[in-house]
Order: sequence, then structure tokens, then C-alpha cells
Amino acid sequence: MKQKLEKYARLIVQSGLNVQEKQTVVISASIESYQLVREVTKQAYLVGAKEVVVHYSDEEVTRMKYENMEVEDFNHVPTWFSSFRNDYALMNACFLYVDDENPEMLAGIEPKKISNWQRAVKKACKTYFDLSDNMTNALVYRRWSYAKNGRIKFYPDMSNQEALDSLWNAIFKAAKIDDEHDPVELWNQHRRSFEKKRVNYFK
Repeated sequence: MKQKLEKYARLIVQSGLNVQEKQTVVISASIESYQLVREVTKQAYLVGAKEVVVHYSDEEVTRMKYENMEVEDFNHVPTWFSSFRNDYALMNACFLYVDDENPEMLAGIEPKKISNWQRAVKKACKTYFDLSDNMTNALVYRRWSYAKNGRIKFYPDMSNQEALDSLWNAIFKAAKIDDEHDPVELWNQHRRSFEKKRVNYFK
């Protein structure tokens, strides 16, 4: 598991984010994803990243925020939040989002709160979104698991540990990660094969 997780992190850094020497990497993830985040951080520094900045979140804390704040409060984006995104985007940082939160986390929350926040963030972080849309900054999203009421939802008939192991095995298989091969080289071969087919198709 440790060896495969290390390979997965290296694949994310080298093939997904394509981290360059002296480039900053910004990671946003839930606190449950700390093992993957640590491996990605290690791999990023190994390829010469200038700095790896990690921002953790907790879905229970996030829900409490939406339950207790007023609708109009979500129209305001703190300066630190917009500056964090915009400044790092202008520094040509690459961004990794490890999304393993429960999609039903905000079920029952007043929709206006969610829409107000999304609209406010889009406006306040315009520089960040513009650079992302133009592919100036690499953004990689990884949705890999989530639980509800302490249960892994993808494998409801298994124990949590069995379900988590099965989920990781499925992720590793999809990412071409095994005990023998270099996943970065396998994906490079896949890209070269795809490009060759694309070129031949348009001839």
C-alpha cells in the first residue's frame, strides 16, 4: 500500500500537475487525506518544487458554518481567501484538489447560502479563475472516497477497512499502478500512442 501510494503521488506530481523546478504547489484537501497529501508533498519537493502549501478542510466544520451563518454573510469573501488564490495563481503555482468529501455534506442547507458563496468567490477570485480557464495554472482534482455516517458508501456490504482497501485498489488499477511498472512511463506511453492515433486520424 505504501509503495503504491508513493507511485500514485509521483504520478500526480509528474504527469498530472507537471510540477516544474522552483514552482509552488498549492494543495487543498480534507484532513482525512493527510497520507496522500504528505506523499504528494514529498514528491513535489523531490522534483524541485519551491514550496508546497497545504490547506486542510473538515466537512463537519464546514457544515456547521453553513448551519450557523446568515444568508447575507455568504456574500462576503474575506480578503485573505481571495488573496490566497489570486496571489498564488499570479505566481504560476499549480493547484491540486483532493476531493473526498461527502457530496451530501450540505444536504438540507438553504440553497441561497451556497449560491451566494459560489457567486462571491467567482467574483473575488477572478484572477485565479481566469488563469485556470486559460490553462496557465495546472489544476488537478482527485475525488477518491467519501463516507456517510462512518460508512464507506461505495462498498456498503464491507467493513470500513475492507471497503477502503477495495477503493484504493480500484484507484490504483485505474491509474495503472502496480508493483512492477513505473506509472509515469506507462502514462507517457499512453499519451504518445494517443497522439500518434490523433495525428493519423487527421491526415
